[in-house]
Amino acid sequence: MPTSIIGTVVHVFFSSAGVLSAGPHCSSADPHSPPHVKRYRHVEADDKRIYECRPKGISSPSRVHVEKCSSLRASSKRCVYKCDEQSRRIEDKYIHGASETGFSRDVSANSANTSLSQLTKKGRYKRRELHKCIIIQLKEYQKLFRNRTPKAYRVNSSRRSLFERHDNNVTWCSLTERAWRPLKRKRIKRSPDSRPELVYTFIEQAVQPGAQVALKCSAVGEPPPRFKWTLDSQPIPPHHGAVITEGRDSGPAGMGPGGNYVLSTLSLSSAKVEHGGRYECRASNAHGSVAHAARLNVYGPPYIRSMSPVKAVAGSDTPVWCPYYGFPIDSVKWDGGTGNDPRYLQIDGQLTISNVDRNRDQGGWVCSVLTPGGELARREVQITVVSPPVLSPIVFPPGLRAGDRAQLTCTVTSGDMPVYFSWLKDQINIPSALQVDERGAEFYSMLLFKSLTAAHSGIYTCVVTNTAGKANTSAELAIKVPPYWQIEPSDTAVLLNGSLTVSCEARGHPSPAIYWTKFSGSAETTLGAVSEPAVLNNGSLRLESARAEHSGKYRCRADNGVAPALSKTLTIHVNEPARFETPSVNVTAKLGDTVRLACVARGDSPLSTTWSHSGRALPNSDYRMSISETRSAEGLRSELVVERADRRDSGVYRCQATNPYGRSDHFVHLAVQEPPEPPSNFRVLETTSRSVRLQWRRPYDGNSPVLGYVVQYRKHDSTSSDTWRDADTHNVSVSAHNLDSYSETEGATISGLEPATAYLVRARTVTAQFASTHTRALLALTSHEPPARAPLSLRASAPRASTIELAWQPPPSSSWNGELLGYSVWWWASADGTLSGGANVGMEFATVRGQITKYTIEGLEHYTRYSVSVRAFNSAGAGPATAPVNTLTQESVPSEGPRGVRCRAVSPQSLKVEWSPPPAHAHHGSLLGYKLLYRPEHTAEWLEWEVRGSGGGNSGAGAEVKRVAGVETLLLALRPYTNYTIQALAYTGTGDGVPAHPVHCITQQDAPGPPAAVKVVATSVTSLAISWLPPSRPNGPVLYYTVFYRELGRDRPPQTTTVQAEDSDPTVGLGGSAELRSLSEDATYEAWVAAHSVAGEGEPSAPQPATTSSRAGVRLLSFGVWARVQCGHSLRLACVWRGEPMPRARWLRGDRPVTHDPKTHLTPHGHLAIHEVDASTSGNYTCSARNAFGSEEVTYRVECAVPPAAPALLLDHAAHREAKLTWRTTHHPAAPPHGFTIWWVRVRDDSVDSLEASSRGEEERKLEAGGEASSVMLRSLSCGASYSVRAVAHSRAGPSPPSAPLLVKTKPPVLVWEGGGDRRDQEEGAEAAIWSNSSALALDARRAVRCNARLVRLQWRRADAGAALWTDADLTSLHHHREVVIGGLTAGAWYALRLWTSTESSRHQAIIYAATTTHAGERLRRPVAFQSEGSSVGTVGSNAEAERVLGAVSLAFAALAAVAVTALILVLLAKRSTLWPCGGAVDEETRRCSHSVASTDKSVCPEQQNMRNCQHDYKHDKLSPASDVYEISPYATFAVGGETAATLDHTLQFRTFGHRDNDAPPHRPCRKHPQRHRDRAEGKTYVEKHHSDCELQQLSRYEKVRPRHCAGTSYCVPLAHHGGAGSGGGGGSGGGFSEVYAGDSSAESGPGSLSPRTHHEHS
Repeated sequence: MPTSIIGTVVHVFFSSAGVLSAGPHCSSADPHSPPHVKRYRHVEADDKRIYECRPKGISSPSRVHVEKCSSLRASSKRCVYKCDEQSRRIEDKYIHGASETGFSRDVSANSANTSLSQLTKKGRYKRRELHKCIIIQLKEYQKLFRNRTPKAYRVNSSRRSLFERHDNNVTWCSLTERAWRPLKRKRIKRSPDSRPELVYTFIEQAVQPGAQVALKCSAVGEPPPRFKWTLDSQPIPPHHGAVITEGRDSGPAGMGPGGNYVLSTLSLSSAKVEHGGRYECRASNAHGSVAHAARLNVYGPPYIRSMSPVKAVAGSDTPVWCPYYGFPIDSVKWDGGTGNDPRYLQIDGQLTISNVDRNRDQGGWVCSVLTPGGELARREVQITVVSPPVLSPIVFPPGLRAGDRAQLTCTVTSGDMPVYFSWLKDQINIPSALQVDERGAEFYSMLLFKSLTAAHSGIYTCVVTNTAGKANTSAELAIKVPPYWQIEPSDTAVLLNGSLTVSCEARGHPSPAIYWTKFSGSAETTLGAVSEPAVLNNGSLRLESARAEHSGKYRCRADNGVAPALSKTLTIHVNEPARFETPSVNVTAKLGDTVRLACVARGDSPLSTTWSHSGRALPNSDYRMSISETRSAEGLRSELVVERADRRDSGVYRCQATNPYGRSDHFVHLAVQEPPEPPSNFRVLETTSRSVRLQWRRPYDGNSPVLGYVVQYRKHDSTSSDTWRDADTHNVSVSAHNLDSYSETEGATISGLEPATAYLVRARTVTAQFASTHTRALLALTSHEPPARAPLSLRASAPRASTIELAWQPPPSSSWNGELLGYSVWWWASADGTLSGGANVGMEFATVRGQITKYTIEGLEHYTRYSVSVRAFNSAGAGPATAPVNTLTQESVPSEGPRGVRCRAVSPQSLKVEWSPPPAHAHHGSLLGYKLLYRPEHTAEWLEWEVRGSGGGNSGAGAEVKRVAGVETLLLALRPYTNYTIQALAYTGTGDGVPAHPVHCITQQDAPGPPAAVKVVATSVTSLAISWLPPSRPNGPVLYYTVFYRELGRDRPPQTTTVQAEDSDPTVGLGGSAELRSLSEDATYEAWVAAHSVAGEGEPSAPQPATTSSRAGVRLLSFGVWARVQCGHSLRLACVWRGEPMPRARWLRGDRPVTHDPKTHLTPHGHLAIHEVDASTSGNYTCSARNAFGSEEVTYRVECAVPPAAPALLLDHAAHREAKLTWRTTHHPAAPPHGFTIWWVRVRDDSVDSLEASSRGEEERKLEAGGEASSVMLRSLSCGASYSVRAVAHSRAGPSPPSAPLLVKTKPPVLVWEGGGDRRDQEEGAEAAIWSNSSALALDARRAVRCNARLVRLQWRRADAGAALWTDADLTSLHHHREVVIGGLTAGAWYALRLWTSTESSRHQAIIYAATTTHAGERLRRPVAFQSEGSSVGTVGSNAEAERVLGAVSLAFAALAAVAVTALILVLLAKRSTLWPCGGAVDEETRRCSHSVASTDKSVCPEQQNMRNCQHDYKHDKLSPASDVYEISPYATFAVGGETAATLDHTLQFRTFGHRDNDAPPHRPCRKHPQRHRDRAEGKTYVEKHHSDCELQQLSRYEKVRPRHCAGTSYCVPLAHHGGAGSGGGGGSGGGFSEVYAGDSSAESGPGSLSPRTHHEHS
């Protein structure tokens, strides 16, 4: 191998500076030419780059050219050279500024073999090989991987690399997959002790005299191996000059035990010809040895070292080495023996004699070594042939037993004498304790055994040695031994149904067999593998499930045919644990009876029982309880007797049985009869201003007749103590009822009450023996008035720029005068909180219905002060307003950029930028300042190059941002003569505003930097040639260059010459050159270069020395660089040379010459012109020049940078007037995007498939973003419009193709909730702005219509009406009330509403769905069919599609209505006694006043979602005067029922309310089902007023718990029941009422059993 390769291996593998490593030598058929290099296969790693270089330090004009180079750090590199015919001496030197080399497998395989083995053992890389390995220093690894320290062993799957650390070196191997060649894994012994194993070895190589050589071997083993070195199979003499060192290391992971990695190095500081020869390293420890040998060839004359006589063993193969040295060698030949015998084989100086024969092969042999020059060396060696011993077989007599005598004779039948005998037993010396005597003579030896024992058994080996070798023979002695116990069985026990294994194991020779038998009386039964119990293969007895019949005696017998046999009898006991036949039983008893509880336990004795009640152990006897036990055939019976059973005796009794083998439980559930229950379904049937009418169902009487009921009532005052001590009592007696007059209900009327007062009422049941607990207290209220106080603690905050969030507290509960139905929120713009321009001018209002105490005002002006006020209202009217609260809406980002942005260059590194502020209406807040975004732009003709080893090109700086408070600034620290793109934007505390259009400025020129590289070479004895690269920082166009030169050692000013810069297309790799003539002979000069521009002379380069010489070898003046250019552009690579005689130059691409390539051509000056750089023309180009004195090459790396890919646009989210877009794009690493341009244009909704054609006539808008941006916000869009958006990415490699058009749709003015989604989607939809009762729908236009759009038309119809015509709603009250009311609707029906809205640019239509409530106030579940129809939003021209949708909806609703009507008829027929759902069957669960599953409205008062589920709402809330609801006359009295009163089960009378002028807009009650209270007036006129449970609990708190908005209590208000005779002409006596359950803290009250009409709490 050439020296350059060796030098590379030294640097890479051993990290020491300069010692020579072993490598494969060069070989050639030509005897007069040096060997050629062994070709190395190159594999390019992921993060490595391949260069070529020119070696330094070549002492002779040898013809060497570079093959590959490797870079391990920025300051050094290694090159792999190829030998040529004239090479004689190549010195190993460092070459600065290079990259990586690929190494052949023969270099890497040894160094990483163990690492590869570890990879394959992991199972992940079974078919992979190490393809390339290098070993670098740890500090070099840390430079490459950012100071990270590698682990001892790791695999990087992404890089397909293996890293292994040992000491201060890191082995780095790349992996390649070879599907056709399975990997042979190298076994690594894991045992504590192991023989040595070589993990790295040296290779054969050839060196020049004087070179440094280092041969290394490393091995692992336990104990750690020791190395021994030999030269030509002889120990290395002390005068040889070799230094052998040996050290231990932890080694790479997986190489062996830690600390046993041994490295041995043989070093030669200066190689001599006599140092040549075959070197062998041998690693040895106690378990063996392993060796490796290879030649070291040193150039010089041939010579053969003296050879010792060779002793060959007859009949074997004998190798004989010729210990020669010198290089090169043409042939090595042996002469001797019988001449041309096929048994003689000669290869590379080694003679191998097969089947050695004493007569033919013994004697003198001569080795002859011949060089290509004819030099000859000869030396003779004597070979003697010896014969090894031959033994006759040895054998023991058969059938030997303990106590017998025996002898064993070993006889030598042939072989050289003398012979020596030794005996081994089981591969070790025979122990003296066995008392074996050895006797022998000249050719035999005998062992004598006087009394054989079991210890004499084994294998005996006779070993015989002589001078020729060693022989052995063996015989086995087996003594018969009777069986003896290894594991002796014994008596054992097992639980019933348990498993058992009884071991029985015996030893002997031969191995004894195990037999099991079971005794059955006097008989004995043999057990086997399929019996029960079963005998296992190891002789154990196995019971899987023990039963009672398995108890008894068993025998285990062991027999091997040698007397006496073994036998053991044992007993197995099967124990039964305590148990019960049944786990539990239920027992009932009457109060005061005697109860007997019994349990019967089974199991082995001793057996006992214990009783416990609710976890408490019971004594055997006390004053009411006693326990007795009796034994019988069934088992142990235990009986617990309880006298005078009462309630506390109820519960779970446990009878526990215990014996030594286990325990078991038997549970008895005792239930004692309960006292009577309190009245069930206790409720307020009717209230007036002076009385309360109660009703309840007969409760469970506890098997005793009910004598009567006690009703207690008192005022409810939350400030008084919670006691019933002073409550009034009303007694209700129960008379005997006959069968005809019997009723399940009872009732009572409490009179003499005070009006407008809250009363708590409760009742209890009284029997002859017991009185039940009280019912839950009911709360009854009288009439109320409008609120007397304003809401409290009004707070306003502005979380967003156009939003104000309000929160307040309800007024004091004492001032409510009824349930608060909601609040009216008023706001207006005012600087000081007062009204300007008169009352009601500019004021806006909204209604908040229910118990919600917060509201969000949207659509406000940004950064504007508003005043807000709130009023509370109930069913009687609105109360006073709060004092106005002022708040300022938040600021937002400016909607326009600065105006008049302009810039100009001030200096080479600064620009001055000026602008004007954006208009005041676009500030949207307090401007904090301005931001300038500036970045350098690149020209279309982009060409970038970098000198090899300079650390990579500059891909361009990104955008920078500068904050400025004023309207002008200076941008400093810029690049000279660079075009900058500048964008200005204003920002507030919220964020950055819209940027202004970019402007472009170019900085002034500056003095150029120094040339990137300079070469000075000698061209003759009186001239030099100098060449240079252009400055990497030209800072402007270079006009010319000045070359300075002077002779070293003389104090004279330098001479100069001027060279004009090239005006034509630049040539890559050469900025200019000049000839320096008329110089002194053999003198040393230094020269340097400086560039000039309009800004002046630039920085000079570093001086480069050179000496004039008469020997002008080949030198290239051009420079190898890495060039990047935009794909599609042309490129010209320079190749300029000097030399005498004139060199011959050629261009190579990779390894192939560049000839007849249509994409390239050679210029007359020798340059290579590439017409169009693309992927096919990218790669390495080499300019090579050669003459008789040498050669030189330079390599260019050409890379094509493509423009970025078209951005992939994605819609992040779209709002009403803005949309956020994101994008992804891919780009060349050297040309990242420096900016993006986004275009968008509005298109018609019906032109989605032809966006380009539909965009004609529309103004296309544009927005630019920086290269670091990945998203953009499009603002000032139209509401409900469609836009076509496309984007282009810009880089210095050119613009990308336009992206695919993205269709962006903004939210329409009316958002349609399509069902599903989260709660926010439902609340934002227009359907959340609809309030309904059983006969009307009210649309809050402020919430339903967004974007400042106007509601110009509203149509409605039944959703199940099919193709029915739409009906227009009256919009006359829209301006004043902001609501549209549709009255006269059917209860419990779905309706479709079609909204027509208008904006400044378009009209929109949307269809939404809403349902009226049932008469019970329940809301309908949204049908699945509306999931699609409800989302139909279109333009004005989509009426036909809407008609088709509604037709499908109508069909679905017709089917649903038919099912609903049928179900309703069946329910009414089955439940005539009461109105469903408040009535029901007797079953308690159906009697629960539970929430209907059809109620899904959660938008209003979610606290009351589970309240008032069974109330019937027959009230129309106060709506706009123009609504259809007000067609009913005020204060009119109506009766709702059938045709005649006699046929009615239920009749309801109610009276409408009057409307007061200038009142608040209609209010939506914060309840599911409003409760009714009626005040009886004269003339049998009933006025209905409404109180919800929220109001009742706010008025008074009975339970002393923490406040809640609405208690989780069930409220049930059924209609009054009327008989046919008591109706009074249909007027009836029933009316609205209110009731609520409150807790009772009295001692006697408690939870009672709730019977069919009892109210249940809902949590």
